[in-house]
Amino acid sequence: MPVLLRPPLIEELPDLSALCLISNAYWGFDDGFFSYCSTELNLTARNIKEDPVIIIEVQMGIAGLAHICVMGITCYLDKLIVDPNRMGKGYSKILYHWVIDTARNLGADRLIIEPEPRAASFYERMGAQRAGNSPQESVAGGPLPRYVHPL
Repeated sequence: MPVLLRPPLIEELPDLSALCLISNAYWGFDDGFFSYCSTELNLTARNIKEDPVIIIEVQMGIAGLAHICVMGITCYLDKLIVDPNRMGKGYSKILYHWVIDTARNLGADRLIIEPEPRAASFYERMGAQRAGNSPQESVAGGPLPRYVHPL
């Protein structure tokens, strides 16, 4: 099935923010999680104007998205989201390769990732290296792992 990587459109923002919420709900986060970080899960017009953001579109619609924040020579993975109904089809890998290529093209020397612990093994398989813990805590109460993917 062909896939298309493209920037999101302003009119898609509500659906993309909903996808972020649906994806996190799939992983079992409760109402406390959503009340704590619902604003961080939204994708905004400012995000798509100022930051690299991409969506992956397939025949049946949007399958996922990735959002990078750039700070000097460091990029931060803000979001890598795949529709739970479309998991297991390689879309996360496609998005992650886009993230790495985009960060390199922007002149970054590393990508910082602070995933929920259940996602850590994916980033390890993709070449990211554990670099301690994030200063922020997971909603589950423990520390978030920090990973660095050298570019």
